[in-house]
Amino acid sequence: MSETDCLTFKIIIMKKIMIALLVLMTGFAVSAQETAVYKGDSYKTNSVPEPILIKFLAVHTDPVFATWETSDAWWHASYKDEETSMTHVYYSRQPYYLVPVPGRDVEYKVVLPVINTDVPAHVRIAAINIYGGKLYSITKLKMEGQDTYQIGLIENGNLRSVLMNPNLTASAGKIPK
Repeated sequence: MSETDCLTFKIIIMKKIMIALLVLMTGFAVSAQETAVYKGDSYKTNSVPEPILIKFLAVHTDPVFATWETSDAWWHASYKDEETSMTHVYYSRQPYYLVPVPGRDVEYKVVLPVINTDVPAHVRIAAINIYGGKLYSITKLKMEGQDTYQIGLIENGNLRSVLMNPNLTASAGKIPK
């Protein structure tokens, strides 16, 4: 093998090493731009921006169950708070609010369901377990001498009512006006 062949061989090896390093660096740069997402067992996330997720986990340290949804202008997290209520937290999607600034509150919190009458705790727990984050309100009604519960659900921004019978299952009865 002549000196020229040896030099050509070294150049080819060096080019291959440089291309391999370039591919590795590109892969690392692309993966570093991924949105950080908490991947714990009790969370369902839609690539929630890191500042919002950090703020949520700092304030709501131990939600039992949290789901995330997006709308035009808001990130919406809902989770079971204790046993008898659902907490809904809203964060703005505007970039201005994604930058953490001390003293600026970027969340709005609503605790549901709205209880319109005396509703026992076991009914609230059953409704939360059945309807989850869609649950808006519970009202106790008397129908045919039995306690029946009118359940208000929010689905796609619209309020819908269903009945829950004393056995805590969905009922097909007509809702009184």
